[in-house]
Amino acid sequence: MSRTERATLTLGRHLGRGGQGTVHEVLERKINGQWDVAYKEYDPDALSDLDATALAAMAELIGRLPGWDAAWLAGKAAWPAELVEADGDVTGFLMRSAPRRHLFDLPTPSGPSPTAATLDILLNDDAHTARIGLRAADRDRLLLLADLADTLTRLHTMGVVVGDLSPRNVLFSTAAPPECFLIGCDTMRLDGADVLPRPGKRGWQLPDGEERGTAEGDAHALALLAIRLLARDQVTTDPGRLAAAGPALGELARAALERPPSDRPAPEQWATELRRAAATPPEPAATVVLAAPPEPAATVVVTPPDPAATVVLASPD
Repeated sequence: MSRTERATLTLGRHLGRGGQGTVHEVLERKINGQWDVAYKEYDPDALSDLDATALAAMAELIGRLPGWDAAWLAGKAAWPAELVEADGDVTGFLMRSAPRRHLFDLPTPSGPSPTAATLDILLNDDAHTARIGLRAADRDRLLLLADLADTLTRLHTMGVVVGDLSPRNVLFSTAAPPECFLIGCDTMRLDGADVLPRPGKRGWQLPDGEERGTAEGDAHALALLAIRLLARDQVTTDPGRLAAAGPALGELARAALERPPSDRPAPEQWATELRRAAATPPEPAATVVLAAPPEPAATVVVTPPDPAATVVLASPD
């Protein structure tokens, strides 16, 4: 696996910041000769906990996969592609930038600003998303979740567990076909090894005592995400709105949250039911027929008769 010296990189715009480091645009480089490149540089605190061997194994994965799997992974995730070093020490890694279709133009006072379309945006009501120029109907959300379920299934066959399935690490596009793109891939677990300690996101934790970084944990997070994405809510665990989109989805959600880890529905089960629900037209709204109000009673105007004429009788002579 090749490594790049930090000093040889020409950095462009600052693209984002996470809990472990900063992401920069890299100029004058392409991955596979076609994709723009980004560089994640770890903070000093993160470097002290970094398992460089685990990160190197991640960067080698694409080269070890069959061609079709390698192309698929490179197309679905900002997977580590090459380590970056300074004076022999790892400082971060190169990856492909997020595809343009997973960005949107956020309105700002100074004009539109290209911004990552992260799934956490859709955990707000429709009025909020419309204000920033995004729209995602229930069908779009179901198909996004189905694509994410397919992605988890395929990653698991490669020995990859997402572990930190935070909506901030999932980008989306509702253009045909609706699909997801994963970022923050260095927080994933490959063949049981972690690059950095996994922090866990408040509100997305596994049940107490459950091991992190497992396929069963991904299934639990997928259920929470499905519930909240359809409900437009950041914290709910009530599957009611999801069940309204498809009764079988409500059953999957309840099973995922209530059964032991080994009995949770797998992502492939979710993918099947999500697509089935997306293909089912919504029930037409009931036609409400309001009874016409009774016509007001006719107003009867009674005209009093003229007073009787006064008859004057002539007195007899």
